[in-house]
Amino acid sequence: MFEVSDQLLRRLLQINSFPTPTRDQPLFFFGFRGCLPDRADPAPQAFARSHRLVQAELDYVHPRCTLVEWQPWGDGEHSVAVFPGSTVPNLACIAKARAKGGAGANQLMTGYFSDYAKGIHHPNDAERATKAFVQTMPRTVRRTQDDLDYDTLDEARIELPHDNLHAAWCETVEGTYDSFSSAGCQVVVGYPECRMHAAGDTGPWRVFKENAYGRYPDQQKFPYVLLNATEAANVNLGVPATPRLRFGSAGPLVTALQRALDVHHLYPGRIDGQFGERTFLGVLAFQAAKLGAQADDGIVGPRTAAALGVDWPSLPSELRPNV
Repeated sequence: MFEVSDQLLRRLLQINSFPTPTRDQPLFFFGFRGCLPDRADPAPQAFARSHRLVQAELDYVHPRCTLVEWQPWGDGEHSVAVFPGSTVPNLACIAKARAKGGAGANQLMTGYFSDYAKGIHHPNDAERATKAFVQTMPRTVRRTQDDLDYDTLDEARIELPHDNLHAAWCETVEGTYDSFSSAGCQVVVGYPECRMHAAGDTGPWRVFKENAYGRYPDQQKFPYVLLNATEAANVNLGVPATPRLRFGSAGPLVTALQRALDVHHLYPGRIDGQFGERTFLGVLAFQAAKLGAQADDGIVGPRTAAALGVDWPSLPSELRPNV
């Protein structure tokens, strides 16, 4: 069990060199893979200073993740609300995709994604079209061809898979075999308002959507950070931390990483301090060649940094002054 709070979210941004919220981003999304809101929490979807999350094993059948809405600024400053959902595809979709060489399902890799925009999920399906949050730019995903889960042996790609954020089409975290609807999308438990579901938005999804569309009608895009729950649970606030770099990281440490990759002829182009497509592919290639195929997770920590010859700092116990 761990508590998600404004302080924890800011610390996670710092550890990963992710951009901090700006004043035109009054609502910010987080996803934690492998945990659920504590059942003892009487009001998990209400904004509060903190909420408890309980780690849960992914089974690709039931929702086993948590989506977080964070208000870093404004009237609700420093408050969070938590929603059960999934950040992985459903097992039935994975099985169908495996039979087609991995096409048709994917798992979004961890990172920072700036572009979940208000839009329509299933825009070409008059029965299922519903308001959601849609991807607009490429990102990092894995596709599996050998089994029914995702690991470092599965192919990693940069593409625009249209893994939108929408309702899960299920009412609880315990259901039947095909209990949530996702081939790679980020989903929140509940049903959406659409022609096929005349009853309108339901469950945690109703609150999640109303917060973004109703409370913040002028905000059109929402940053989204996806991490594994263990990474959040292992953060010990108030003590030094070890940095991590991954897709979406930015800053001087990324610049040092790019220069090191360039020495190994694994980074073509301009050094820009942005952990994007070129940096990601360079890190994967280096990890596979120097650390082994099972080590290519696209995340740079002390081990990868040492192999690259990059001096790796320790973050101070206190947050940066500008956070």
